[in-house]
Amino acid sequence: MIHPRELIAKKPKAVSIEVSTKCTLNCIYCDRRSENSRDMSFEEFLDLKAELKKIPGLKRVNICGIGESFLNKEIYRILEELKEYEISMVTSGTILIDFPRLDRFGNVDMLIFSIDATDEESIKNICGKNYDFTHLLTNLENYLQYKKKNNSKLATLLNTTVNPSNIDEIANIMEFARKYKFKGVNYSLEWGSEAFIIQNLEKLRGAFSDARKKAQKYGIYCHNPFRSFCCLNLDSIVCLTGIDGDFYPCSYALNQQYKVGNIFREGFDNIWENSLYDKFKQGKLCNSCYMLRMFDINAGRITLDNSRTRQAQHNVDSIKVGANID
Repeated sequence: MIHPRELIAKKPKAVSIEVSTKCTLNCIYCDRRSENSRDMSFEEFLDLKAELKKIPGLKRVNICGIGESFLNKEIYRILEELKEYEISMVTSGTILIDFPRLDRFGNVDMLIFSIDATDEESIKNICGKNYDFTHLLTNLENYLQYKKKNNSKLATLLNTTVNPSNIDEIANIMEFARKYKFKGVNYSLEWGSEAFIIQNLEKLRGAFSDARKKAQKYGIYCHNPFRSFCCLNLDSIVCLTGIDGDFYPCSYALNQQYKVGNIFREGFDNIWENSLYDKFKQGKLCNSCYMLRMFDINAGRITLDNSRTRQAQHNVDSIKVGANID
């Protein structure tokens, strides 16, 4: 397994872009704020694309963010403009998808559905009363029909954020994935929920082990969520740009609001060479990253007795790293 520290000095080969901060949902684990929600305009996107072209070796663009990308009315035009890149998209699945248009150029190869439960009542308890479960099922059925008819390379991945409301759904998620022919299942452990994870560690271990056995039987990819780095893609760290151009060197940097610049105002080349990015390249954020803490929790090095102490030190470290942020 490649450790992120081995890759932090390399220029990114993959970038995540946020094209909307609008969302119809109200997930219990999400810190999204509804005020000032908007879509990235097509003109803003073209400016962003011009900067992306300056990143040597960039191969993949992940379209995701705090909002629902399919709410942006320009989303299909945006995808058409990105036809020279491999594309993955994250969606709740609650907005109906035009699969022929999505797959027009064959560059969208991964559609990642965020699904936290397998029945309407449970998923609304987690994601809010506006969750359109009928639209989700319609999208999944339409995808299967489209793929069969067109021999498309478009694949689907199911992502579940494990939380106290769906800990008993872990096995059901894998059965749901089998039914709708998902290529892979990713169980995400919610960042900042260490007490819940530690208190339910044995239960989670057992549930994940059972799920992975089923995945192997069904031919579905599923990694160990205690031993994974969601920041890696194409042997590089995935950087992120927010809807207003704020640039973050990794997903944990976004979580900690460690902004290294604004791609609209400064451009990638200037951001890459600045002092804030240099701190990141030295591994300052890796030292306190939640993903590494999951390794320690699974190994028993972080318990309820010392979790608060380590969390306090983590907060201090994060403040030191981000002290020079504007």
